[in-house]
Amino acid sequence: MSPSGEKLLGIVYGTHSGEPWGHGAKSPQSFPARFLKAPSTEALPGDRRAPAESMLQQTFLLGLVAHLVLWQFPTRDRFDRVHMEALEGKWLRECLVADQQMMSLDKAAKAQGQEGLLGIFEQYYRLLVDPLLKKSLGIGFWGRAQGHSAFRNVFCCGWLLGMTFDLATHG
Repeated sequence: MSPSGEKLLGIVYGTHSGEPWGHGAKSPQSFPARFLKAPSTEALPGDRRAPAESMLQQTFLLGLVAHLVLWQFPTRDRFDRVHMEALEGKWLRECLVADQQMMSLDKAAKAQGQEGLLGIFEQYYRLLVDPLLKKSLGIGFWGRAQGHSAFRNVFCCGWLLGMTFDLATHG
C-alpha cells in the first residue's frame, strides 16, 4: 500500500485526523463513526474490525487497479516527473468529493462509448460489500444504503489517485 493510500485509509478507519487535508478532526469520511458507532476501527472487536478494514482497503485498491488496467495513459512510465508530496496533498483534499468528480468522468466516458468504472463498483458492492455490511457488521437496510455512498467514495478515491498520478506524469 502506498503512503498516500495508508493516509486515506487512516482517515476512513478513523485512526488518523484528516485536518491537514480539509477532512476535519472528526472526518465525515470515518466509516466506523458514521456506521458502527465507534470512534475508529481500532475500537471495534476483532470480528468486526478485520472485515471492516479489509473491505475498505479492497474497495480503495479496486478503484486504483481498475483505473490502471482499463485506462491507458501515454506518459505513465514517466513517474520521475511526479512530485509525490504535492500530488498527495491535492489528491487527499479532492477525496472529500471524489465520487462526485468521478461520476461526471464516468458519465462522459459512457457518452463516448467507453467503459465506465462505476459499473465495476456497483457489481462489487452488490456481490461483496453489501452482504458483508449486513452479515458481519450488522448494518441494517438504511445504513447499507448510506454505506453505498461511502464505499463508492472510497472506490473513487482509488480511481482518482490513479488518474491524478497519470496526469502528473504528463509534464
